[in-house]
Amino acid sequence: FLYVDEDSLPHITLWRTRVRVPVEGIQVEGKEKAHSQELSTRVSEFPCINPDRMGRQHRYIYMCASSHPSKSQPFQTFTKSDLLTGQQLVWSGGPRYFVGEPEFIAFPSGKGNEDDGWLIGFAFNAESNCSELIILDARNMMLICKLRLQHHIPYGLHGQFVPEYYGPMD
Repeated sequence: FLYVDEDSLPHITLWRTRVRVPVEGIQVEGKEKAHSQELSTRVSEFPCINPDRMGRQHRYIYMCASSHPSKSQPFQTFTKSDLLTGQQLVWSGGPRYFVGEPEFIAFPSGKGNEDDGWLIGFAFNAESNCSELIILDARNMMLICKLRLQHHIPYGLHGQFVPEYYGPMD
């Protein structure tokens, strides 16, 4: 990214599209079939929410994003967007960190607020030429810990958290 014209890159931002699904026997006049709304102007990708809210109304969206609020740049931050207030919290490891897709893991109790959980994701630390697993408190985006690996994880690796172990039992 040393010689990239940032203004020539596509400006990928977070949008929400709501689709009105027709219900048999109910006729609604004057309503759009679909409505799109930009939720954040920060260049971002790989949004996630608390999985318990999937397909339902939710307040918080987490994603990886550019460190600059409006320029197309590599993803160097994890962000939390509050759809109710418009507030955005940002975690950055610094100018030599490059982050990938985050995952939200709800606290085991499962009975708290929507943002009660951890946000985890890999970051490549160009200073050490190794990757780190970043664990953040999803409520305030404060760093809980970094697990430093002895190598790098390929950039762009997708992940998913499941609470059960499905590997070998020995």
